[in-house]
Amino acid sequence: MHTQIDEMQKEIYENGPVMLGLIVWDDMYNYESGIYSKVAGDVVGGHAIRAVGWGHDPEDGSLYWICQNQWSIYWGELGYIKIKAGSFYIDTWALSCQPDLENPLYDLTPEVNEYNT
Repeated sequence: MHTQIDEMQKEIYENGPVMLGLIVWDDMYNYESGIYSKVAGDVVGGHAIRAVGWGHDPEDGSLYWICQNQWSIYWGELGYIKIKAGSFYIDTWALSCQPDLENPLYDLTPEVNEYNT
């Protein structure tokens, strides 16, 4: 998929979440609420996160992504974080896919054999 913001929004709206890559800083581990911005610390490394939607900052109207992280529901806003669009390289790389339900690669029908008759 294209990594242009309007195309990412369209993909989320029409097909659901997309995976995004971003740079993680030390202070992201301490995120609790609001729109995340780096306060202190060093780069920890790269990370993937799932964008499930977007919104606009009520103070300045800037766009942010609503993302689900896999660090548990005890981190952030019940496992979610808001990240300003354009920050931390979050808009640089996005991935989306749709399963081909009409032509599956594998037949998921259980085989009848001596163990599951």
